[in-house]
Amino acid sequence: MSRRFDHYMILTRSNPRKVLLLASEDGQGYIVPEWEPAPDAWIQLAARVTNAFASEQLGLPVTLLETRPGDLVKANGRRIKAYFLEGHDPDWQPPEGSLWAGPCELENINLAVPEMKPLFQNWLDGPPENEPDQPPAPGWVQSGWLDEVEGWTKEQLAGQGVRLTGGPEQLKSWSISCVLRFPTYHGDYFFKATPQVFQQEPFFTAFLAEHFPNIMARLAAIDSERGWMLMPDFKANEIRDIGDIRLWEEAARRYGLFQVAALGLTGALLEKGCRDRRLDRLGAQFEAVANDTARLVPDSEAGLTQEELKKLRDLIPVIKAQIAELDAFGLPDSVIHGDLNVNNIALTKTGEFIFYDWTDLSISHPFFDLDAMLEWGSPFEKEIPDWQKRVRNAYLEAWTDFLPMPELVRAFELSAQLAIMVQALNYHWIVTRIEKSGRWEFENEAPYYFRRLLNFQQ
Repeated sequence: MSRRFDHYMILTRSNPRKVLLLASEDGQGYIVPEWEPAPDAWIQLAARVTNAFASEQLGLPVTLLETRPGDLVKANGRRIKAYFLEGHDPDWQPPEGSLWAGPCELENINLAVPEMKPLFQNWLDGPPENEPDQPPAPGWVQSGWLDEVEGWTKEQLAGQGVRLTGGPEQLKSWSISCVLRFPTYHGDYFFKATPQVFQQEPFFTAFLAEHFPNIMARLAAIDSERGWMLMPDFKANEIRDIGDIRLWEEAARRYGLFQVAALGLTGALLEKGCRDRRLDRLGAQFEAVANDTARLVPDSEAGLTQEELKKLRDLIPVIKAQIAELDAFGLPDSVIHGDLNVNNIALTKTGEFIFYDWTDLSISHPFFDLDAMLEWGSPFEKEIPDWQKRVRNAYLEAWTDFLPMPELVRAFELSAQLAIMVQALNYHWIVTRIEKSGRWEFENEAPYYFRRLLNFQQ
């Protein structure tokens, strides 16, 4: 099945659900705006780019509700990716010759791209009934949700003497979060919503900020029941854009010191529902996931092969032995961020490092966190070939009260293999718990990390 997509923008309205179809210039059927994003664009994570294109094409402000891929392959070998949009101008009028189509209209019209019809039909049918023990769709895929958020944000800020100067700009939208920017007279504020599976992120973020205000973003308001949080702009640069390795070393060092200082909080976090990846549980968790064939072979292209599945299951006793070997070093489990890549670390103008986006927070072996930071590369990797070793050593300095540096290095080298496995477990955890229509965004991540694990172990 092709992994290349043609991208289409679909304006919607609710009550009843309809999609806007435009008349084609050649009269060969109805169309919707099509665009070609940059090859390396991750559209859901840059919703403002999607929205800007659609707004220009349609002539009204829009926000992205959700993105859905089609199953059918077009004659050009590409599949369809559909971006369902909500308009935000009650006085806007559609172009001449266009049609608001519901299920009945869709049955009796010609589409210039007939492969789009199943996607239209699926969306028009409305959200599916919740499966047993499965969460509902996130709020931001529903029409009218943005107005609710704007009202809540306005109320929260007004209580702090802060006034909005305009409406929200949608920055990011996918199955596990939606991020908005609100302009105010006191600078920008950022709003983040999470689905039910990550509903505790605002609470955990506030909990850590209370104990470690120097490395956490300051929160203006949270709504734990809805998974909402609001924070002022902390005016910082992501370290991925900083070409000074000394600052990367300092970021790693401070993060290690934070983990040491957080050792006394692990029990409280576990009691409050923090994900448990402690070493004494990790072997059984890996064995269970390694035997979940359905999730590890989501499709024939990106899923694991039968040979890879066998190799993965053959690793079960090896991984358990490595976990026991790592545990023998005697280092305590601590708070781990779970996705400590360079997009989630920022340096403020006052020289403070902010670690944010705690969606994947868990309690586990502390060394697992550095894999993401070292995996993504750096702006100075050509000039400083041993940059990963330097950043690693800076991080390990925080742990020298527990073991001498040579022992820490040996423990870290062993943990690097297991860190890849933990990433696979985290993505498996996500894809089995988010709402069904959003799983496609993550279904290939666990196979990817398990394939990395197999290569590493070889």
